[in-house]
Amino acid sequence: MSRTTAMEQITRRIKRLHGDAVKLPSRATFYRLLEADEHGQFTFGSAKTRESLALQPDGTFGTRTALRPGELVEMDSTRIDVMLRIDEKTIGRPELTILLDVATRSILAAMLRPEGTKSVDLVAVLARALVPYGRRMEGVRETRRLISTAWADNQLVEQERFERLRLAQPYVFPDAITTDRGRNYLSRHFRAACEALKISLITSAPHTPTDKPHVERAFGAINSMLLQHAKGYVGRSVEHRGRDTDADSSALLTIAQAQELIEDWIAVEWQNRPHDGLRDPLHPRIKLSPNEMCRAFRAYVPELHVPLTRDDYIALLPVHYRVLNRYGVIIDHRVYNSERLKGMWRRKSNDKVRNGRWPIRVDPYNLHVVWLERDGEFIPLRWSNQVHELPMLGDVWRYARTEYANRPEGLDAERRELAMAIKAFAGRGNPAPRNTKQIRSNRQRARTTAIADDPMNLTSVKSIEAEDQSADSSESSVESASSGEWPNTGGFPLIGEAFDEVRRRIDE
Repeated sequence: MSRTTAMEQITRRIKRLHGDAVKLPSRATFYRLLEADEHGQFTFGSAKTRESLALQPDGTFGTRTALRPGELVEMDSTRIDVMLRIDEKTIGRPELTILLDVATRSILAAMLRPEGTKSVDLVAVLARALVPYGRRMEGVRETRRLISTAWADNQLVEQERFERLRLAQPYVFPDAITTDRGRNYLSRHFRAACEALKISLITSAPHTPTDKPHVERAFGAINSMLLQHAKGYVGRSVEHRGRDTDADSSALLTIAQAQELIEDWIAVEWQNRPHDGLRDPLHPRIKLSPNEMCRAFRAYVPELHVPLTRDDYIALLPVHYRVLNRYGVIIDHRVYNSERLKGMWRRKSNDKVRNGRWPIRVDPYNLHVVWLERDGEFIPLRWSNQVHELPMLGDVWRYARTEYANRPEGLDAERRELAMAIKAFAGRGNPAPRNTKQIRSNRQRARTTAIADDPMNLTSVKSIEAEDQSADSSESSVESASSGEWPNTGGFPLIGEAFDEVRRRIDE
């Protein structure tokens, strides 16, 4: 409702109740009265702003200072404002889940999921936070290097610089995690994982985002500092996007690229950039970065938790059930195999519920390795297709993806129509002949004529009329070509002594 509308409604109500007994103020005075009454309430502003203000607690704001890293950690998920290519034909806005330590303002883990974040995805985020980058399993660095060539090699930046900053990220084991009341955070799977790791869960009050303000503010910083620069940025609403957005562009980032891009940005920018929440209380002009704050805590606060091992990380990953074929297993259209699968091909597991299929642990953003769980051991299965590691094939496949995106729309329909005609004739065959002897004689006569007309068949019995020798060989060749004696010569008449000898032998 606008101020003008409010003034008209108030005027009609006063006229109806009191008539002319009440004198109304002037229009300018009316505006001043409304502005004084709604000051700070946003009565005539955005409804979303009024809703946010209504969710604030009635009491005064307070602060809670964490005494050490990991004492208070906040976790939340939100749909990002960038359109990404989920697969070959699907474009959408995935959800980003982050885990933020309040004491150091460090982002311990960040993960993108194409659809609504499930409980198993939250466990995967927790696993990323509990295992430092340098201690993660095989395939993680290879995948990062394979994807990050788009912004490292093309800009002539050495991959080791990104690796060094990734390894410098601090490790923090959370003692307590504050979440909202989403179903995935209240699920049995996520709560059981936290209970097994001795992590306390704190659930925020309903409709109270101020219970975890640091992670909410971190989402805003990621949006303003990184996502606004991404191709396909659409803003948080229609009023915040331009007319010509790249929401359907073929150059959109894939979700795997965006995942590695966000993780590299956190290691490079977020962890090393001075943070407003980390000011020195005695010298407010001094701001520390999350990495510096973590090193300061570590100098005086002892580490009580040991990072998880490789097997602990793999045990927290989501499970896919597959049959062990001779060529390996297929995960997301990729084939994974290992020498240790020999002797296990086509064998069934003891899991009757899964019809004998084997459990395969999969990291959603590790393209190179998956793990077969057998007898308490995780057997690594590597991506068997090595074409992505060969020279120049990265550029070839990038061009091929562009060609795929620009494929003509009617090509598939035409392909199916023509292929159907070919298959119909192949299944029908030639019509049966009525007179077999007549058909055979016609075929034999046609075959004999074709052999006689062949200019390269030197034993042909076809008569050749003699030609007058001309003094000019070029004119002779032109007349020979235009006389029509050899209609199938293609411009290459047979001349020379060898041909004359063959012709004389045939005539005799």
